[in-house]
Amino acid sequence: MPWDNRAVKECRVEFVSMAGKEGVNFRLLCHRFGVSRKTGYKWRSRQELEDLSRRPRTSPNKTLPEVEAAVLGAAAEHPGWGARKLRSHLVRQGLGGIPAPSTMVQILKRNGVQRLVPMPAGPWQRFEHPEPNQLWQMDFKGHFATMEARCHPLTMLDDCSRYALCVAACGDEKTQTVKGRLAAVFERYGLPWAILCDNGPPWGSEAEHGLTPLGVWLTKLGVELWHGRAYHPQTQGKLERFHRTLKLEALQGRVFRTLLECQEAFDAFRHCYNHVRPHEALAMQAPIERYTPSDRGFPAIPSEPEYDSGWDLRKVHDPGMVGRTTAARRAPPRGSLLRPDHRHPRPQRLQRCVTYVSEHLSPISPVATAGRGRGWVSAAVCPREFVLDHIEGTSSTQTRRALDHLLQPRHLGLEEPRMSR
Repeated sequence: MPWDNRAVKECRVEFVSMAGKEGVNFRLLCHRFGVSRKTGYKWRSRQELEDLSRRPRTSPNKTLPEVEAAVLGAAAEHPGWGARKLRSHLVRQGLGGIPAPSTMVQILKRNGVQRLVPMPAGPWQRFEHPEPNQLWQMDFKGHFATMEARCHPLTMLDDCSRYALCVAACGDEKTQTVKGRLAAVFERYGLPWAILCDNGPPWGSEAEHGLTPLGVWLTKLGVELWHGRAYHPQTQGKLERFHRTLKLEALQGRVFRTLLECQEAFDAFRHCYNHVRPHEALAMQAPIERYTPSDRGFPAIPSEPEYDSGWDLRKVHDPGMVGRTTAARRAPPRGSLLRPDHRHPRPQRLQRCVTYVSEHLSPISPVATAGRGRGWVSAAVCPREFVLDHIEGTSSTQTRRALDHLLQPRHLGLEEPRMSR
């Protein structure tokens, strides 16, 4: 039987005291204390009654002191990295005898190194484009205060290589600010095929067509603008994870005085992220090892869109109204039948107006427009609006109804085209 666990040391002291007396039956004493004679002789011969360490005298597989010092140095330089990233970083530096990640965790714990451990991530669904520059992701990280002004970090990430294309300390989130940063990135790395953003400004819009001045500029450059699902940041999961790394390694626990000081910290972080930091999704490679610049150059002046010869160009105004063509805006000739001579036109006069308009119509052709039209549209003139602009008394409900009825394509001998959406 072993010693009584409730008072091991006391039992040993009592046993040794009794065993040292003359004439004691040592075998019977060991039996009463529940230990063997071998254990009894061992404790009687010792001066100290504490348990000795079971640590082996020699350990051939023990980590060398210089390797342990290298692990501690790398952990101090990159406090946000885990054991796997630290090991990959040391191996790439050419150090030999680097232990396993689990051993490195024990080294850090043994030396009292506190790690910056983020919250565990939930389930996710991965997607990744096969080649660089097929898709970029762009977003603003949450702004924070400096002693000078608030900083709005603008970040751009390549979807395939996770290469950080831009980490800019912006003073606002306006269109011109983002456009200037994008132009600088396009000049250095070329144009991507598409950019994924959320639905916020300046690239998102609540309008039905979803276009903004920044989106129109990107469209003219040949870059598609994609938007994630509303209230679903997981669509830009790579960029959200990048923001967590940016906060952990560049922002946490620091106070900045100016935006320039923020930009210096962002530049140092971006170089480390792209060239030094191993990425687990890239088989512990750095993003620079997978990224290549785009072959599509950034033009100095964006090209205007080209349309077929049979299409008319209409300008869509801010409320979504489609403007008329040049022919529709021309004033009628002097002495025209459209010149009003009555405040409220009679039905006979309306029929004469229809006759005049039908004689001046050109063949129907499609209309290039980004909005929704109302009624039917001609390449030369929109009859209802054209007549209403040159006839007085248009406030009359009967006059409007008569014009709507008389100026239909079937009354003018024309075929009604499909609406352009």
